[in-house]
Amino acid sequence: MSAATSRCAAVACRRLSRRLLSTATSAPLLGHFHHPTPVPPKGDPPTPYYMAPAAVATFHPLTAASPRLSLLDFLPDAADFELFDSHLGLLLLRRHNHNRNRKGDLGLYLVCDPVSRRSARFPPPPILGGGRIIGAALLSRDADADPGSGLRFDAVCVAVDGDRPRAWVATYRDGECRWRALPRGPRDVAIEFDPYWLENTAVRAAGGLYWHICNNRFALALDMATLQFSFLLAPYAMWRYHKFRIGEMPADGQLCVGSLEDEGFQLWVRGSGRGSDNGWVRERHVRMQEVLDEVPWLPRDIKIRHCNMWLSDIDAGRTGKVFVASFGYGRFSYHLDTGKLECLAMEDGMEYGHPIFPYFSTPGETLVPPPPIAVLTDHDLREILRRLAPADLIRAALACHRWRRAAARCACVTSPPLLGYFFHPVDPPPTMRFSASRARRYPVAFVPVDASSPTLSLDGGDGTKGFSIFDVHLGLVLLLPVFLPFGIPPRILVVDPASRRRVLLPPPPRDLLPEQDDCWRGGDARRHFVGAALLSRAHPSMLCFDALILTVDDKHPRASIASYRDGECSWMSFPRDMGVTVKFDPYWFEGRCVHAAGDIYWHICQSGRVLKLDPATLTFSYLRAPSELLASGANFRIGETPEDGRLAMATVENQEMQFWVRGEAKENDDGWFLRKRMNMRKVFDTMPALPRDKVSRIMSIWLSDIDRGRTGKLFIKTEGYGRYSFHMEAAKLERLITEDGKEYGHPIYAYRLAWPPAFLAPEGGNQAVTTETRLSAAHTPFHFRNFGSPTSDDSFIHTSLLSSLARFKQYDGITHYAVFFGESRFEPGLFHMFDMPW
Repeated sequence: MSAATSRCAAVACRRLSRRLLSTATSAPLLGHFHHPTPVPPKGDPPTPYYMAPAAVATFHPLTAASPRLSLLDFLPDAADFELFDSHLGLLLLRRHNHNRNRKGDLGLYLVCDPVSRRSARFPPPPILGGGRIIGAALLSRDADADPGSGLRFDAVCVAVDGDRPRAWVATYRDGECRWRALPRGPRDVAIEFDPYWLENTAVRAAGGLYWHICNNRFALALDMATLQFSFLLAPYAMWRYHKFRIGEMPADGQLCVGSLEDEGFQLWVRGSGRGSDNGWVRERHVRMQEVLDEVPWLPRDIKIRHCNMWLSDIDAGRTGKVFVASFGYGRFSYHLDTGKLECLAMEDGMEYGHPIFPYFSTPGETLVPPPPIAVLTDHDLREILRRLAPADLIRAALACHRWRRAAARCACVTSPPLLGYFFHPVDPPPTMRFSASRARRYPVAFVPVDASSPTLSLDGGDGTKGFSIFDVHLGLVLLLPVFLPFGIPPRILVVDPASRRRVLLPPPPRDLLPEQDDCWRGGDARRHFVGAALLSRAHPSMLCFDALILTVDDKHPRASIASYRDGECSWMSFPRDMGVTVKFDPYWFEGRCVHAAGDIYWHICQSGRVLKLDPATLTFSYLRAPSELLASGANFRIGETPEDGRLAMATVENQEMQFWVRGEAKENDDGWFLRKRMNMRKVFDTMPALPRDKVSRIMSIWLSDIDRGRTGKLFIKTEGYGRYSFHMEAAKLERLITEDGKEYGHPIYAYRLAWPPAFLAPEGGNQAVTTETRLSAAHTPFHFRNFGSPTSDDSFIHTSLLSSLARFKQYDGITHYAVFFGESRFEPGLFHMFDMPW
């Protein structure tokens, strides 16, 4: 039967329409989608529906044979959307910040097919006159016009126009969306209450769409065949204090309504006859006391259970299950036939979010794996190699020349492999030792990430004796002297552990700055050295890099850059950033930086801000933490999200972990939105070495860092109880201790191989490691000094970068340029900091 014939028959007979539409979901059920949410404290309400979800929509397969689907595999901004509907193999999502659409935004709504990894975005309906959007749902889906073509579907958006509902129908074809407004609902379907009480997500049951109304005995219904609105009245037995939910019977798809109250679980089916109540017949009544008694952490008092537990939904996947929610006791599924109650919890301790959408495969589609490829073309080979891990990609590249050429094209878009961690082992301090003395630090140690990773070293204890790690970036390790006398610029030791090469850079000269701008002279205390960091690396297999030191000169930050090329070091100092003022003692800056989301950050002790350096423009600014963390005085750390590398901030305070992500959301806090919140009490209980009382835990446990290897781990430091790593997804706490009983020191640096390797670098092109450092005319005037050349002039240059690029020179396979300053000319080899690849 065609779609048009089915629609005509549906108009003639509503019962036929419901049967046709309900049996249209005969496609197999693959699993369920939902937004995981943190478990609230016991007795506290869950996150309101108008808050942005704490996590990206997650898929749970029904069986082990079901495919594993993920939205992040083809939607990089999936975290900005929340689920609204699932129908005919499609998912409908809506953007969180729908009231604050950014300029150039592609649309408020997104429809995607997780199996074929196709998506379509479309704007909201052109509502005029102050109408209010209530919700949206999918109506139908057309077959693809051609293999590989775009999605073709119809969707409906329900709005309240005046005091009556209105349906807007969207038709999406060939990348274009057209909206069509239908007449308002009849007068007997008047919205005489505040539309705020209408739930945003609809329930799909028996050929209709239903929107529940909080604290109301009616539900708003929309017939999918005729697109007519009506009110559905619940049974009279549920009118008083009952939270009922609409759904389908698992056997025949009949419309049903259920509730979970103190007298038990009730299930009513639509029908007439003896004992009917407003067109409903009670089909089942189950007393849940014995079932709930099997869960040990649920309250025993019946009244407390009644106040803290309710029916959240009837499984639309028609599995015979209903979902039960609670205030802080978890989320459960109850099977109507077996009477089994199962806790719906994630591996990381989070619970299933509301609602839980079933996902069926596309009607008529069979998920059969494609036949094997007879001839492996270059395109197919690249598609295979780009899915390999970096270590496996290197092994595949060694097979033959053809595979090496294909792997070279894939290596440019592959993240460098994580080999392990560098740190300074320390002796375990005494328990609860709050003093200013530091534990003894031992020479640098390296711990490989797995057995296949190489064991690296910084050439033993003598090679780095008297030095401490300050930064690890782009396959290089930067170290500074342990003791830094005040007023003396430090020497910088840079080591490449993979090639065992090293260089000791001279300190910046005392006459690098003009005399009137030099705060080092005369023992003046106006200049404070903060720390050093690696900026860029010119070649993955050569020791050619740029590093910087951060100083605070007369309450303003300044960056001085050392450029090392061909055994020569050139120092250049930039002007102070007058737009940033350091009004506190620079002593409170942490000397070690954090590379995150392309920028460099320095934490400030006992402050709600961090100092940010943009490597692209070399400008400084302050970044504020969320106001929620500022109000509580939490100790936060900057890092990156493990899946997409976005800027993130985390804290572990009062036995609670919070993970914030930088970005726009419906409910944000100074540009941050809370992605994950987890109660750490049960996690800490699994470690016998940690204290048991709450006060000792609060005083002696804090977050020390976010793993820079983007493994999804947090590093937790304690006062005398050990060092730990906590995996946010697996909710696993692991003790970090060396074989000789020492603790991992702070910080713990993730070491990644310089990427791509020389034999995988693109042929005939620039082999420079990706860097964000660029010089611009905005940083003028500047000060420059060259070292290592016997003919270098001892005078400094103070001029404006009002010049042009001139003749170029080739060395090390990289194109470099000379810079002309007025009438003076300098050789390209002396100005390595201005070497810009074309």
